[in-house]
Amino acid sequence: MKGIPQARLAIAGIQPNSKQAGQVRGWARGVGVADRVEMLGFRSDIPQLMAAADLLVHPARYDTTGTVIIESLINGLPVITTAECGYAPHVRKADAGLVIPSPFAQEALNDALGTAASAGKRNRWSRNGIAYGATEQLYDGLDRAADLIENPRLLKGV
Repeated sequence: MKGIPQARLAIAGIQPNSKQAGQVRGWARGVGVADRVEMLGFRSDIPQLMAAADLLVHPARYDTTGTVIIESLINGLPVITTAECGYAPHVRKADAGLVIPSPFAQEALNDALGTAASAGKRNRWSRNGIAYGATEQLYDGLDRAADLIENPRLLKGV
C-alpha cells in the first residue's frame, strides 16, 4: 500500500474503537499510511461496498474457506488472496484475480497489487468473475448434501 499512493484500505468487520482497530492503526502509522486506512465496523451494506471497491485484498494467513472470495467473484470484484484461503482455487479457475503462493512474501503481494493497478486487468478479472459465478455450481452445496443424506446410494457417483 505504501508503494501505491492512490490506494486506500477500507476494513469492514473491525469496530473503529476496538483493540484490533488500534493495532491496525499502529501498523498503518508505522508504515506511513495511517491517513489511507479506515475502519468501517460491522456493516449490513457489504454488497454496496463491494460495488464501490476496485479490488478485494484478502491476504489471510489461515482461512478454511473465505466465503467473501466467492461473494466478490460473483459480484465482479477482482480478488487478490493467499494460497491459504480455502476458496483461492476459485480465483485461479475463474481468472478473476491473483493468488499469492505460500509461504507468504510481501514482495509477491506488492507485485500482485502492481498488476492490479491496471484498470484493464481489473475489468477483465471482473467480467471473468461474473461469468464464473453464472456458470459454476457454487450455490447448490446444501441441496446436494440433503440429497446425499436422503439417498446415500448417490455417494457411489461422487
